[in-house]
Amino acid sequence: MRTVFGAVIFIALLLATALHAQSIATGAIVDKIVAASDPEMTYAAYLPAFYSAERRWPVIFVMDPRRRGAFAAELFRDAAEQFGWIIISSNNTESDNENAPNERSLRAMLIDSESRFSIDEHRIYFAGFSGTANFAFFTAEKLAVAGVIGCSGWLAPAFKAHDPGFPWFGTAGDTDFNYPETKSIDDRLAAGGAAHRFESFAGPHRWAPKELLVDAVAWMELQAMKRRTRDTDAALVAKLLARDVAAAQGETDPLRAMRRYELQPRCAIHRKARAPSPRSEVRSRSRTATAIGCRAFTTRSSGTMTFPPPLLSLNSSASRSCRSSGRNRRDAVRLRSAWSNRSTCRRRFICRNRCTDRS
Repeated sequence: MRTVFGAVIFIALLLATALHAQSIATGAIVDKIVAASDPEMTYAAYLPAFYSAERRWPVIFVMDPRRRGAFAAELFRDAAEQFGWIIISSNNTESDNENAPNERSLRAMLIDSESRFSIDEHRIYFAGFSGTANFAFFTAEKLAVAGVIGCSGWLAPAFKAHDPGFPWFGTAGDTDFNYPETKSIDDRLAAGGAAHRFESFAGPHRWAPKELLVDAVAWMELQAMKRRTRDTDAALVAKLLARDVAAAQGETDPLRAMRRYELQPRCAIHRKARAPSPRSEVRSRSRTATAIGCRAFTTRSSGTMTFPPPLLSLNSSASRSCRSSGRNRRDAVRLRSAWSNRSTCRRRFICRNRCTDRS
């Protein structure tokens, strides 16, 4: 009996070693990788050119509704290379199919990613299009996910306005039949006080263009700074701010330009311009992430405040943070507690065949 048990352990170690030893090219999309835990499930993968197992990396699980893993990975490739994200894109997910193996595919990818790649478990993201955008949203509510990028998704009317616990970036084409539904998600998240952003583009029902997905990933980077799951990078914040200002100034459509210059929380706008005191500047610099707070995202000119660009908008949460640092601390405690609970749920989701979900 002891010999058999030892043989099983030896085989498991060999399997794990072989899995880690399998080389995956960096800077290029690998079309098909077979999941070790479920050989019928495969996925495409992309590692940044500067990937190294010596550090932890953010990862985005992309779920295309037509089993096009490499195609969907290519859409996120520029963003992943720019910000240092791993892409894992399913070759099995589907939409409009009751028997779609979406949950099975996601579980296989989660298991494989933990053993094959060096990922940051606090920065796991989902992305989906149309039906898989809905699957990504509802699954993210159950698991410890850092954010969701939903392209042309929709939610049932029964979905109540609330904060799902993760930032959501939604997109839709201006002639997309799902445009009203996707915008409705944004409206309901706004009513629930969630971190959210919606951007439209010229086009029909499709994945967002590459450049818009770069903006989506950049926004997720800012949200990660705000939630303290990554270090604050003042240079990156300034770069994204400058890029968004330039984009707003370059708009030829007045309505789209106005959309770019969204209103900031009232604490940032309805305030007379004045020279900041050293103490207030210290407080401003000490805030988290996109912190630099409400003050840093406004510019001063002849006694009035100009409207800041939306990419760095903190929505209503920034307004609250300007008024109560004590509330920030309480929110951080609740966030850590919720994250711990959701991490447990993710483990149960991954190991559903091996352990019992007691929740």
